[in-house]
Amino acid sequence: MPYGGGGKYWNVGLSDPGKLSATKKQLSYLRSLTRIDHSGKGLTRDEASDLIDKALEEKAERNAEITQVQDQMYAALMKSAARAANAAGEEWLRTHPEPQFWVLDPETDEPKGVHGRIGRAHITWPPKGQFHRWLEENFYDGQKKYIQIPHHYSERLEADLQLACERAAYEVLRKAGNTGGIRIVVTVEPGTMLEAA
Repeated sequence: MPYGGGGKYWNVGLSDPGKLSATKKQLSYLRSLTRIDHSGKGLTRDEASDLIDKALEEKAERNAEITQVQDQMYAALMKSAARAANAAGEEWLRTHPEPQFWVLDPETDEPKGVHGRIGRAHITWPPKGQFHRWLEENFYDGQKKYIQIPHHYSERLEADLQLACERAAYEVLRKAGNTGGIRIVVTVEPGTMLEAA
């Protein structure tokens, strides 16, 4: 018998199918959103649709709140890591006050004192996860796949200074507990060795 042709739903009519009973698909989706079983409550398709819309709005609001909290948490974590790196860099320079050699600064064309071996240290990008996604949204420059800790010594040439800063930042990130999979990588000019860690 055709839909609305005088059978079970003859009094509903083709013009208002929203008054028919909610579909199994609607009830299943509603249950997945609300964790409440609405079957047997006599919901119409329109009522189920309204409840689904409301549940989706509430879910979006919850996700926005979670995202905002995560954003604040990771931003605070990066600030703490930068503070630790700055303190470590300051201490390293205090114990290495004299330049070992000089190089020409290409930007200023002036000699620049270097207080140790030339090299770089950085913290590797974390594996997939919330911290990874947050870093991509906030700190990824489209080229470098390492965590760019915004500390004062990030442009210095000394590998040991960089290592001291990155190690301090790494400890802050590691202790946060949700940044697993990161590690420190150091590169130095050929033929040089880093200070004992």
